[in-house]
Amino acid sequence: MVVDCDLAIPGEARSAQGPYLYEVRVKLKAENYINVRKSIRHAHHAFSIAYELSQKLSLPLKNNAAGKDNIIEMIPPDHTPEPFNRLSTSKFDADTVTFFIPPGNRLQKTYQLSMGCTLAVVTSPLWLTSVLAAFIFWTMLDEWLRSGEIEELLKALIAAMFIILPLLLAYLIFARIYMAREELQASPSGICYRRIYGHWSRKKMIARGQITGVKLRVDKFAPTPRVEDITVFTRSNAVSVGHGLPDEEKTWIASLLRRILGMQQSDDR
Repeated sequence: MVVDCDLAIPGEARSAQGPYLYEVRVKLKAENYINVRKSIRHAHHAFSIAYELSQKLSLPLKNNAAGKDNIIEMIPPDHTPEPFNRLSTSKFDADTVTFFIPPGNRLQKTYQLSMGCTLAVVTSPLWLTSVLAAFIFWTMLDEWLRSGEIEELLKALIAAMFIILPLLLAYLIFARIYMAREELQASPSGICYRRIYGHWSRKKMIARGQITGVKLRVDKFAPTPRVEDITVFTRSNAVSVGHGLPDEEKTWIASLLRRILGMQQSDDR
């Protein structure tokens, strides 16, 4: 079972970043293929079909989409029991519920480890830049102390800025990963999502009429299949919530969101 994709634009533009068309194929022993579905516009749809067929036919699933999208959507059960030892908290007010998801440093250890590796990779150029700038700053400062020329002092001050700015940027990245907390309020009229880190926050309101689905994103191609997050799909984009929560907690929140928004399983299959 193979998931393949091609660009939906012809000619020399094949190196562009989409849009893509996906197809589901079954590979035969004679190196031929049988096309099961072609011209699928959404990767999630293609992967869902391929995964279901691979399970029923007991065939391995190969992703030829080359990392363009390796996430499969999973629709949560309509009625999921509340898990024990929740990491998030919630507040109910009539037909409105607000979920409070704590900062990353209070979430699952696996999430902390993966985000820590991401942070190390992303900020390593910033640390290297800061160290190099510190070396240049000390050299220029030493030259100014010996010569007394104002030009050397100006160079040292410029180098000092390249020490401070990368460190500030690294701190902001750290704050967004480890200090950010999330608030998700849902009611029959729609949702309000807030991501708060330090003194900064981001708010997004989505009316119920714009919401097309509430699903769990599951990485089926990982060594151990896991729920990535809760995704609220809209007509134009999506909002992802709950990175780092246990899988059963994400399933419960997604199920509750679907009930509050009045969505049924058939709404977004």
